Amino acid sequence: MSEHGRHIVWQSLASPGLEHVRLRSEGDQLVAHGRTVRVLGGVLEDLRWRIECDPAWRTRAVRALIKDRLHPLLCAECDGQGRWNVQAGEVRGRLAGCVDVDLAVTPFTHTLPIRRLEPWRVGEEVRVRVAVADPLEGAFLPVRQSYTLESRRGEVRIFSYRNLDTGYEAELSVDPSGLVIDYADEFRRAWSG
Repeated sequence: MSEHGRHIVWQSLASPGLEHVRLRSEGDQLVAHGRTVRVLGGVLEDLRWRIECDPAWRTRAVRALIKDRLHPLLCAECDGQGRWNVQAGEVRGRLAGCVDVDLAVTPFTHTLPIRRLEPWRVGEEVRVRVAVADPLEGAFLPVRQSYTLESRRGEVRIFSYRNLDTGYEAELSVDPSGLVIDYADEFRRAWSG
């Protein structure tokens, strides 16, 4: 990663919108800054978010704010071992044991368990508990998810993703850095640099 970090732009396929993420190292942390602009329910939402990880890709902090609001919708810290301290946002269930965060508006957070659980073998399924952070609901919810590396196509890896609580399934293609290229009918990467 360059000193300026890496920039990724995704197009939302489920509703009109774009997302820009800047991923970079800050001291001993990996930090992702994101801006998601989408039309949801006929309303334009402009969401800013930040996720901090340790070098092993374990979530250490998450913060989400809608533009022009003074206080964050979601704000929490994690010790990297699944113990959470939530400062803003309703908690619906026990987050204990959730090492990763899944910010519901971005494909970026699939990178966290994919990178954290390297190396992957084709056919291997890994189940994780994640803290789903939904900034539009202003809530954190523990969810069981699974990732299975289905195949490799050159440098691109194809994962099947499942939400074990709802039954939702999707295919993800990711680049060598674990960043999503395509996420079913949800997101498509428009640019990376």
